[in-house]
Amino acid sequence: MRREKSLESYRFSVLPLIENRLREAVEGEGLRDLYRYVVEGGKRLRPTLTLLVSEALGGDQGVALDLACSAELTHCASLCLDDILDEHGERRGKTALHLAEDLRQAVTTGFTLPSIALNLAARHGAACAQTLSEAWVSMCLGVYLEEAPETVSWGAYRRNIELKTGRLFAAASAFGALASRHDPESFHRFGLHLGNAYQMADDIQDGWEGEWLPRLQGHMITEVQQAEADASGWGGSKPELMRILREAPRDLLALKGAVP
Repeated sequence: MRREKSLESYRFSVLPLIENRLREAVEGEGLRDLYRYVVEGGKRLRPTLTLLVSEALGGDQGVALDLACSAELTHCASLCLDDILDEHGERRGKTALHLAEDLRQAVTTGFTLPSIALNLAARHGAACAQTLSEAWVSMCLGVYLEEAPETVSWGAYRRNIELKTGRLFAAASAFGALASRHDPESFHRFGLHLGNAYQMADDIQDGWEGEWLPRLQGHMITEVQQAEADASGWGGSKPELMRILREAPRDLLALKGAVP
């Protein structure tokens, strides 16, 4: 039986809100070209997660939108810097910024977007600002500690996907709880497992093979199960949205064609 509402249908329903707020945040700083080239596009999974958690808990949509967009701008900044470090030529269907413009502009963008993001989060209190800044530090640490794919150990791989991907998903989920004045701890854990599973699915899709493949698949399923366990005891003011949230781990992997 086909469900009427899922994570994907919810994402489409909130996408206009996310896009409008992102545009306002960036263009409000006089950076219209930056929005068009670096921020525009993308699946907006992290801000969708923030809004879903907040709405399921009856949170403030205005606060949740600011926090959601702070997570997405942080993600966009990380992509811009990753493209420089990994010498990627394309991002979101366009030539990567450091090649389309110049290295100076790309590096400056990588510093500017997190600053705008932190300003958005800080409007809503120290806990929100700290949640975002800790995620950004983790992401930077993940880049610093990253090892070459051909030499990386399983332990180092797990550490890196948590630092570079899991922690920002965790912040996005925690933001939804903070916008609703709920304790963010279990939502942070949920987002962490969700992000880890999503990154493993992404790596499987990218063609990781050999002895790593069954290990990736097995640990991806474990991360999904841990996220589901975190969500199992949640209550909220909107049961249908809470159901979507509880089913989000498997729905998210469905977008990658990797449903466990």
